[in-house]
Amino acid sequence: MEVAVAVYAFAVPSILSLYPDLNPLFATLGFWPAALIRFALALLPLALPTFMMGATLPVLVATLVREHGDLGKRTALLYGTNTLGAVVGVLAVTFIAFNHLGVAGTNTLAASMDIAVGSIALFLIAPSHDAAETGT
Repeated sequence: MEVAVAVYAFAVPSILSLYPDLNPLFATLGFWPAALIRFALALLPLALPTFMMGATLPVLVATLVREHGDLGKRTALLYGTNTLGAVVGVLAVTFIAFNHLGVAGTNTLAASMDIAVGSIALFLIAPSHDAAETGT
């Protein structure tokens, strides 16, 4: 899921660059219909990655609980770590990355970090998880 979010993050600027070409279509609409369509168009490219990012925590919880049990402690640790990471990420992007890298550079950095996390999960963690499940 993290790798898919990263690939999508690299594609979003290209998708959004097409939006200004749609402005002439809105000239014939009233304010509220145009605003509603613009809102939907802004929401559309964010729906899939938002879903995938939101699904990572339940997948992690399900995997850890299936392997080790102890639902409460493991879920609390993952949820707390996830929340802390989100807060640190927002602060770092808002006050550091945007200022030093700009929007495009920040997007590239974030997508690259997603690829790194996804690669670690795919190539380092998943094989050991599969081996533990099969007993090999």
